Amino acid sequence: MGSNPALPGFSASSLTEKSLDFERTFEVESRIVAAQSYSDALITDHADEQMRRRGIDIDVVRSILINPEQVIEVRPGRVVLQSRVNIANLSQLVRVFIDVNQSPMRVVTVYRTSKIDKYWSRP
Repeated sequence: MGSNPALPGFSASSLTEKSLDFERTFEVESRIVAAQSYSDALITDHADEQMRRRGIDIDVVRSILINPEQVIEVRPGRVVLQSRVNIANLSQLVRVFIDVNQSPMRVVTVYRTSKIDKYWSRP
């Protein structure tokens, strides 16, 4: 079989999709352990502005930083913490994007969406 364009240097037969999923999951989990807590992440001016514009209370963001329902790696160095919350009697998904490869970590943007099924990660 030919090489995998997503993983240069590896043939499609040398890595299974299952092993890739395991490695990706392990990598994200090890970053979470290394970070231990996102509660000390700095909220950038841009993220603060977006929270105000989108009507997302700082206490909601703090709660997600302390205890997110899900942590998903977006790309190396960036994760999204997300939780389902009720805002104005509507079920919403609040997504908090963090650059984890900086010290201290930085919240780069925050938004909410009603499209929970689109973004919710299922095992």
